[in-house]
Amino acid sequence: MLKFLLIAAIIIVVIVICVLALAATKPSRFTVQRSVTVQATRDKVFTLINDLRRWPEWSANEGDDSTVRRSYSGATAGKGAVCQWRAPEKPAKGASR
Repeated sequence: MLKFLLIAAIIIVVIVICVLALAATKPSRFTVQRSVTVQATRDKVFTLINDLRRWPEWSANEGDDSTVRRSYSGATAGKGAVCQWRAPEKPAKGASR
C-alpha cells in the first residue's frame, strides 16, 4: 500500500511540474478579440446606437427581462444623452433564501 501511495505521489508531482513548465513557456499577456460583421449601412447602425432608447432593440444583454426599469435624461440622442436602469437583484446561482 505504501508503494502505491509513493507512486501516486510521484505521478502527481510529475504532472504538476509538467503543467508549471508548460505555463512558463506561455506569454504573460494575451489578447482576446471578437468581431461581428453587420449587414447594414453605417447610417442605420449609428441611428440605433446613438439613441439610447433604441438599445433594447438590438442589445444582446437585454434579453426578455421585463423587470428592468429605465429612465432617460439629457439630450434625446448623441452627446449628453443619459440612460439609467435598475433591476431587482437576482440571487447567485446555488444560493438559497
